[in-house]
Amino acid sequence: TILENGDFFFSTERREFADRTPSPVTEEVISIARPGQQSSDKRLPNNDLRGWAHQGKLRYNFTPNIKLQLTGNGSIEKWKQYRNSMLFNSEHVARYIDENLGLNARLTHNVSPSTFYVLGVGYFRTERERGDNLFFDDLTQYGIDRFGLTSSLFYDPGVTALQGGYLHRISSYWQAKADITTVPWAGHTIKAGVDFQRHTLRRYNHLNPDGVAFNPLTIFDTLPVGPQRVTDSIQRISDSSTAWQDANRYGFTFDGEVGDDPNGRDNAKTPYNLAIYLQDRFYWNNMVITGGLRFDLFDYNTLAFVDPTAPFALGSDPSQLDDEDLVDSDVQSRLSPRLGIAFPISERTNMHFSYGKFFKRPDLDKLYVGLDYVDYKLDPNAAGYFFPIGNPNLRPERTTAYEIGMSHQIGNSSAIDVTAFYRDIQDLIQIISQSSNPRQFTIFRNTDFATVKGLEFGFRTRRTRSITMDLKYTLSKASGTGSFANTQRNVAWTSDNAPIQASPLDFDRRHQFTGIIDIRRDAESGPEILRDAGISTIVKFASGAPYTPAVPFNEVTLAAVAAVVDGPINSVSGPNTFTIDVKADKTFRIGEGFRLNAYVWVQNLLDKKNPVFVYESSGQPNTTSWLSSTDGLGFLNSNQSLDFQGLGIEELYNLRENDPTNYSNPRIFQFGLKFLF
Repeated sequence: TILENGDFFFSTERREFADRTPSPVTEEVISIARPGQQSSDKRLPNNDLRGWAHQGKLRYNFTPNIKLQLTGNGSIEKWKQYRNSMLFNSEHVARYIDENLGLNARLTHNVSPSTFYVLGVGYFRTERERGDNLFFDDLTQYGIDRFGLTSSLFYDPGVTALQGGYLHRISSYWQAKADITTVPWAGHTIKAGVDFQRHTLRRYNHLNPDGVAFNPLTIFDTLPVGPQRVTDSIQRISDSSTAWQDANRYGFTFDGEVGDDPNGRDNAKTPYNLAIYLQDRFYWNNMVITGGLRFDLFDYNTLAFVDPTAPFALGSDPSQLDDEDLVDSDVQSRLSPRLGIAFPISERTNMHFSYGKFFKRPDLDKLYVGLDYVDYKLDPNAAGYFFPIGNPNLRPERTTAYEIGMSHQIGNSSAIDVTAFYRDIQDLIQIISQSSNPRQFTIFRNTDFATVKGLEFGFRTRRTRSITMDLKYTLSKASGTGSFANTQRNVAWTSDNAPIQASPLDFDRRHQFTGIIDIRRDAESGPEILRDAGISTIVKFASGAPYTPAVPFNEVTLAAVAAVVDGPINSVSGPNTFTIDVKADKTFRIGEGFRLNAYVWVQNLLDKKNPVFVYESSGQPNTTSWLSSTDGLGFLNSNQSLDFQGLGIEELYNLRENDPTNYSNPRIFQFGLKFLF
């Protein structure tokens, strides 16, 4: 909408999905597990999503040289996460509530024809709450029974079996930034800036909410009937039991309410980071050279162990953390040089080269842990389960990147690009087992490294005779000692030694191709029916992701098992993936300034079954091949008398293997209308 000296934009979107992650095998699985429910055979149970998303922008020109822009976006989504192990108990799947808010203001001032500066402030907030679909944030109601069917293939109906426990986290930060761009003399463009962020983090993660449920049931029955009965029962729990100690928390009270800790140790975390940068872009001997320097400072602003090998040793009480056992976390600072060079070698051909060092702050959830929770976890008498402790002395991930390439114009409307790249990544985060007295524990450390290298080929055209194309093929190799921060989870749990040799990473897709072809008519050309209409096609291909082959074992059991590897780490590739998406649309003009856009969007046009996960035993998404082994045949024989809802043990096992979430979406048709003004 046009205003005098400015304009604004606003949009809102309502989202409703009965099944937010459709699968090509859903109908097959549901029709066997729940015969007679034909209306829902193609939808995963309790896997829906509902929400709203809003965004807006206001631009206003105070003068031709002073401009203000305000932007905002927000969303709320309520969704559920289907798990195949809860096929017969889907009313207890995990339920999520996500809320996001972003607000920004930017002022641009053109001081002169050669100089302008930009001032900006922003606020961002994100909140997530996850809990049992029925009980959600009422931890006193969580179930206790965790026994499944047939050697723990499925959870029994009515069982609360929430992986990861109850979670509530709130993260927000304020941002202030400023930059100035000037041309002080001919051929040079200099840009300098500063960016400051201050975060506030609150987290409550109760790892064992079913433990809370033990005590209300026993205490509740001994209290007199009346309105104070529930309140008194919860109060007695907080006074007399350890049911709340399994909560890793900061910025929350022991029972999950937002608030600071009375002892001050587990208040909300308030890290901040500062960046200052300087860049000069200039011309020299037909070359365009861009050089820059960036300074980053990260202060995680919390307490860390003085000695992780003896975390309780320095204080007055050798059985818990005292002030003497803790010290301020390290302040991290880094300096990053950058260089880029581009030059022509003919009228139609250009070369470019770039080099740079880049630093990335660790994910904030890897830095922090509640100190009351640490006291509990390091107690030799506490229950043992796997949970890595955050490390506030983690260093930023550092990347050294090189790139060289060439672009060549073909004719007047097309060009090809060839680029070689190499990235060396150090100080990646990984879980390790920390030897310690009084008790060993797992913690995050900067122990991993990776290299990513490859070639990228591109072909692109400007719109010619209504057609434009953008084709890109990438040949790459990613190798290292760990793909993600929890890659060595089993190694840390068993206190084994992590491998130090490089191997293909989980995201190493050797061949990738993306092609975009768009055919479109404007409002002035062609037959009336084709004006303001177009069709866009996106073709994607990727070679299979690597995995570590294993001797066939019961990969789908809910019991704790470990694979016996049958080859080097990530030495085998899974199936390739291939999709074609097509979207056709036409805009109808209604009166002056109003338009209606109608579209048809078909995802996965060929209805390919593209796996996103394969079993290590077989390399397939629908079978582990374990039932054909000696142990598997023994499992069938020992459970041959089982009959659950008319299903035998082999049918149940096949249902558990054929997990609908192991595939990406099947063919989906979407129809839509957009009203524009």
